[in-house]
Amino acid sequence: MGCVKCRGFDSFDMNHSSYPDDSSRARAALALNQVITQGQTLDAIWQEWPPGRDSTFAREIVYGSLRYLPRLNLLLSVLASERPSPLLECLCISALYQLLYLRVPTHATVHENVAAAKVLGMVRAAPMVNAILRRTIRERDSLIQTLEASEVGRYAYPQWWIDEVKSDWPQEWESLLVAGNTRAPMTLRINLDRITRDTYQSELAAAGFPAQLGSLASTAIRLDRPCATDRLPGFTTGWVSVQDEAAQLAAPFLDPQPGMRVLDACSAPGGKTAHLLEYTRGNIYLDVVDKDPERLERVRSTIKRIGYGTVRLISADATHPEDFFTGECYDRILIDAPCSGSGVVRRHPDIKVTRTRAGVERAQKLQAQLLETIWPLLGISGRLLYVTCSIFERENDQVIGGFMARHPDAVCERFPSNPLTETKFGVACQTGRGDCDGFYFARLRKSG
Repeated sequence: MGCVKCRGFDSFDMNHSSYPDDSSRARAALALNQVITQGQTLDAIWQEWPPGRDSTFAREIVYGSLRYLPRLNLLLSVLASERPSPLLECLCISALYQLLYLRVPTHATVHENVAAAKVLGMVRAAPMVNAILRRTIRERDSLIQTLEASEVGRYAYPQWWIDEVKSDWPQEWESLLVAGNTRAPMTLRINLDRITRDTYQSELAAAGFPAQLGSLASTAIRLDRPCATDRLPGFTTGWVSVQDEAAQLAAPFLDPQPGMRVLDACSAPGGKTAHLLEYTRGNIYLDVVDKDPERLERVRSTIKRIGYGTVRLISADATHPEDFFTGECYDRILIDAPCSGSGVVRRHPDIKVTRTRAGVERAQKLQAQLLETIWPLLGISGRLLYVTCSIFERENDQVIGGFMARHPDAVCERFPSNPLTETKFGVACQTGRGDCDGFYFARLRKSG
């Protein structure tokens, strides 16, 4: 099977010799269809997507179309008299994104997307694509006014998502939604055991990559523009890793000390795992658990690159500690809980499609289950750090509050002198603050 799976896409065959490598608009429509119709993630699609001359442009179309999908869906419902087939709908949505958000000549956008319809085997639909785009050009101002009249059209999120953020952040909801539609920067975590942050900033400047020091984490540097990791000075030898600045707070918040036994539950892809090793210079006994063997291999590769310590990598479900717990309690536990990812939507706009309110409720139950099953593994006076990349209260304070009500031996530790927003039980980094992603941290100590 070809890298972009297209069974059921009319008569189009990805392996057909007539498929042009540089048809970035057709490729973008296929990728959108994989997300919208099949529920695939962009990460999975990019792993299988073959390179092409216009691959960067195609990815821009996909990311942007998903970022504004609720808004573009609404626009298409106004423009089309009947709902198009799934693949045609994806082509139209991506074409509307190009018209409204990219600096591409309008005549080129119309011509190339009509041609893309033919490439995708939808010759009869080409006039419809042409008509939709030309009407958008003619009536652009009035169409935008129509979109602005609704919250979905104005903010480009599903209505349930908007309602959730409104309820949880009554003062900041609008700025959070706007920030989630911005482009995320490329932020680096400096291994302070290998090089100082100021020295590395100078190394970056000498290599032609100007960067700014982070404001929340002492290890963070934010690049002025993204670049390939293999071009970063010292990346292959563990000087630096790519990680959002807010995520870099997890290791100091947990504060493992040399010689401690530490459990990193739900570890993959391993950014926080690596930081725990850097933070302690590898002088901890670290058990790393993740139920996905392939993702665990990514953790192994990261640990090998940074070159620290001996780590026990365990392919297991953290909700079944009997599969990995040896009986000796841990001094520190990190639960980087599976969640909606609502705080990282600017990096993963596909979650606007793949997440639902019901899915968030299922995640909430899993988070509570993780806490219940992992808590007995923590020793007396030990510390557990609960982390999500979500801005939804039901995945954060509600989970911790419910757990504490059931466990009188759980003491909530505050975060003195921290730069984040205090919540009832933890702290939150709001999306966009300091150009960071949205994160939540709660720290619990087990009393005797």
